[in-house]
Amino acid sequence: MVDSRAALRAFHAYARYVFNSIAKWNLLLAVLTPLVVISAYIALYIPSTSLLLRILATLTGMAYYLLTIVAVYYFTLDFSRGTHLVFLSQPLTRRGYALAWMLASAVVPALAYVLSLAVPFLVLDARALLYLGLEEYALLFLEGFTLTMMMFSAGLALRRPSLVILLGLVLHLLLPTAAGAVYSIMVYSGRPWLSRYADAVAFVSYLLYPYRSKLIGVQYSSFGVYSSAALAAALVVASLEYARRRLEVSG
Repeated sequence: MVDSRAALRAFHAYARYVFNSIAKWNLLLAVLTPLVVISAYIALYIPSTSLLLRILATLTGMAYYLLTIVAVYYFTLDFSRGTHLVFLSQPLTRRGYALAWMLASAVVPALAYVLSLAVPFLVLDARALLYLGLEEYALLFLEGFTLTMMMFSAGLALRRPSLVILLGLVLHLLLPTAAGAVYSIMVYSGRPWLSRYADAVAFVSYLLYPYRSKLIGVQYSSFGVYSSAALAAALVVASLEYARRRLEVSG
């Protein structure tokens, strides 16, 4: 039976190690992006605040997606190298091990992404934040967290870094593009039999991409957003339980 205080100290020490290795790069994104955007705004004078916001969201989004993929990649690399065995032989619990990586690869990057969008406009013009209300920021966080947890859960179960990279590219690039194209074809095709399936595509789109779906005008009820939140919570619980039951200290 692992002493709870020893386990807490071990988790704190390991979380610091993980954050120093991975999460600091995500926080760096939130710090550097406002400086770059403010400099570009001053140098180029982009007249439209909404245009500036879209440019910022696109650029930081690409960096954010890459950072989450890299973070989960390093998590699975821990398994292929066998270094996780060293840490799990300490008072650190299996859940604590998974939770430290979960925070570094899912929670911190999502918060950094939202901050990287908000900070420039707080500096330049706080009224610009009205272009993205609280709902949009919540959807941004939810989408990033859900997608990263899908990669995290797959990495925890499969333990193959190359598959994590492939899954990340599919989730962040291929699948949302395909879903948007299919939805548009179904809605604007003029064929009733095809448009009947548009709701199903919209639900899947909102389940995985609540922010991007709203951005491109995919219409669906708030049930899709609640389902996305439920999926994210289920992935967290499943990952922690899987870690508790299946992570081995030896062999």
